[in-house]
Amino acid sequence: MFNKVTSLAVFFCCAGAVLSAGEIKNIAYYTKGVPVQGNEQALRKRCTLDLSTPESKKFPTLVWFHGGGLSRGGKHYPTNIDRSKIAVAAVNYRLSGQGGACPDYIYDAAAAVAWVVKNIAKYGCQFIGNPYVWGGSNPSTSFDCSGFVSYVINTVIQKENPL
Repeated sequence: MFNKVTSLAVFFCCAGAVLSAGEIKNIAYYTKGVPVQGNEQALRKRCTLDLSTPESKKFPTLVWFHGGGLSRGGKHYPTNIDRSKIAVAAVNYRLSGQGGACPDYIYDAAAAVAWVVKNIAKYGCQFIGNPYVWGGSNPSTSFDCSGFVSYVINTVIQKENPL
């Protein structure tokens, strides 16, 4: 049986004014207008995220989905991320066998990312409006997708604790 625990990370950036640095816990990410499917009781209990933001007005954002093979685990911040340089949204989702079933957790992940995309500008970040540049890997010349992820990993994730 395959028991490897994996986590999924999604990087993105946007711009906005900083409300404050710090941490907000247990934000419900299924908001009005977001379609609900499956066990609503499990959704209301599990579908929350914690958001940690740095002092800076400009920062990349990481959406972090805990591992556990969709059947165990809970939201937590990854230990190898320097949260003084990057915002982190640690996401909980419905678990298989505990009120969740396929494809509920896929909808949960989509709803969590949609909430962060819609709301992170309230907390500040950077790079919005930078054009896509094929092969780009530097904020002064812009990025392509892999260049942006590489930049985030190399500049904000602590090198002594690689992913």
